[in-house]
Amino acid sequence: MPEKTFYNKRERQIFYDSQEWTDIKENLFKIRGKKCEECGRKKNIQVHHLTYVRFGGNELEEDLKILCSKCHTDEHGLLIDPKYDKKINLYLKFVDIFNDLLTGILLNQIVFWYSQNKEGLSKLRVFKEDKYWIAKRRNDWFEECRISEYQFDRSIKILKQSGIVETKIFKFNGEPTTHIYLNKEKLNEYLKGENND
Repeated sequence: MPEKTFYNKRERQIFYDSQEWTDIKENLFKIRGKKCEECGRKKNIQVHHLTYVRFGGNELEEDLKILCSKCHTDEHGLLIDPKYDKKINLYLKFVDIFNDLLTGILLNQIVFWYSQNKEGLSKLRVFKEDKYWIAKRRNDWFEECRISEYQFDRSIKILKQSGIVETKIFKFNGEPTTHIYLNKEKLNEYLKGENND
């Protein structure tokens, strides 16, 4: 059988999604066991190609190695495993509104908290003055999206001046805490381009 060579990502993904690849992996698990050959972990198990010479269905047992997702990422030389690190999806339009990355990131996260969860329910739990609010300390934003306290102060000022957010100090867990309210109507005006200079 001639060697198969897959040059593009789409063709590789078609093979990885195939029954042929599933059978190759299952056969390897029967021979070696379904655990990481580096650390012994039994969760998030994957099969790594040591060589791509016979990639595409002609793999030999010695071409493959069983790894957990973390060791697999390490094998490819990445310093972090995306599955173990926090991620945010950034709506670039929020950056474009103010031509400012940090303000866009903060707005993105405020909108995230105002969006519904998978069950269609609000993520917000603080209800004051007939509104739902986000209750976070300045340093909490760093943990969530790596915005420093100084960057938060600057960005929240821009968002307040635009009218997209309102802030008030209320007690939260016994401490005075900045609460943020999202003005969805004002945000929609910006998204439609009605308030852009």
